[in-house]
Amino acid sequence: EVSLMILDHFLWSKSEATLRRYLPIVVETLTFFTSHFPIPTSGGPVRIFPSQALETFQCKPAISESWSGGQWHGSLNETNCVLDDAPTVAALHALLDKVLSLPPSFFAAPDLTAWRLYREALPPLPGANTTTLRAYANTETYHRAPDNSETPQLYGVFPYRRYSVGRMQQTPGLDLGPALKAAAPGQPGWGQNIGWAQDVINDALLGRAAAAGAKVIDRMQNSRADGYRFSGFAFGGGLSAHPPAVEDLSNMATALHFMLLQPVDDGFESGRAVLFPAWPCGWDLDTKLAAPLNTTV
Repeated sequence: EVSLMILDHFLWSKSEATLRRYLPIVVETLTFFTSHFPIPTSGGPVRIFPSQALETFQCKPAISESWSGGQWHGSLNETNCVLDDAPTVAALHALLDKVLSLPPSFFAAPDLTAWRLYREALPPLPGANTTTLRAYANTETYHRAPDNSETPQLYGVFPYRRYSVGRMQQTPGLDLGPALKAAAPGQPGWGQNIGWAQDVINDALLGRAAAAGAKVIDRMQNSRADGYRFSGFAFGGGLSAHPPAVEDLSNMATALHFMLLQPVDDGFESGRAVLFPAWPCGWDLDTKLAAPLNTTV
């Protein structure tokens, strides 16, 4: 996510000085994943294994196995551990697409060659070719952390924007159906609108104007955490551990921005954006926004 923020900053600002300052974070992130999950020597797609889908779906130890001393005692296989978790797969697709659309002068030639090959070997997002996005690729049911309500199957929407109104502009044939199915009420973790819950942002990116608008208004009712220096702190509660909570209103602001403007995510030279992708038709506004390519709308 930090790497994506660095690349997004360049998309918006076109500041080469800032990009060069922070680009080593992006390079080392890709180095980590390409080193730990290499392209199989026998060919075939990269396997992100062993893994877990956020805090929600974790490796499930057998009765005779245990975790102690920082090491797993027992065998890890696709019947007890997650393969190709959706957040990691979505992140690698997003980062490699963006990195490889930058001017090649930013990187060493061998890195670019290796990253192109790695992108070609990446697995698809779990469930991308079906009617429902999935949290991971294999079919077993894994240990679900108690009281956990994250939605790893939707990280292809936010933060990595593989599914969005903007991308539909880039690829008119793109089907948002799998993301909308995964975002249906009743799915694990879906339907919350407090704290760090990302539903409000997912609604905005998927063009669900009425749902996004209702959630934004609901968050605006969140009581301020009185006695703290910054007015952006909310009281918290629910998914926020305690006040002062910054995520309640920062998620609201992010959603509001994506309701008004979304990048098409088709490379740094194009920098196209879609206006009002999820804006309720009955809402009037007067606004000034920063847009890609150091543009003001």
